Amino acid sequence: RQHLDVDSKILDQDGDVYRLDPDIVSADLWDFQSALAAAARAGDDDEARSALRWAAEAYQGDLAETSGWIWLEPVREDLHRRAVDAHLRLAELEERSGDLPAAEGVLEKVIDLDRYAEEPYRRLMTLQARQGRTDAVKVIWRRLQRRLVELDLDPDPATARLYRDLVVDESAA
Repeated sequence: RQHLDVDSKILDQDGDVYRLDPDIVSADLWDFQSALAAAARAGDDDEARSALRWAAEAYQGDLAETSGWIWLEPVREDLHRRAVDAHLRLAELEERSGDLPAAEGVLEKVIDLDRYAEEPYRRLMTLQARQGRTDAVKVIWRRLQRRLVELDLDPDPATARLYRDLVVDESAA
């Protein structure tokens, strides 16, 4: 491998292939992928949580979100799904470690990433109910309903049942 002798020295040459030198140029995509790989290799929950925090910080939104490149859509969707999964796993680890505010913050970020996916709303409502925060559960429920109305949809029956159970359980306590 040879380093190209140009003023900026940002390119590495390996045979006929030229690449940006990762020691000089960084990209949030590369950081995100490295963080996911570190999380997969993690030996314990603390290591995984640290790597997933890095992944959550690195993921700045959908890849080339404003481009109209149809060929990029499957890659964009895959990265988005991986980001949502990483955030959900991070929220689970934050909750397991006892850092409930961090878990809530991560779930809020997931909801911002995927405003129509009901799973993060369910997890957030459950977490808030466990803390006796019925008013917060109601706020999240109304936010989900408003967002689904944008698509002319109702919440999944399982989500509606969970909401009712959380609110009834809390008001009966």
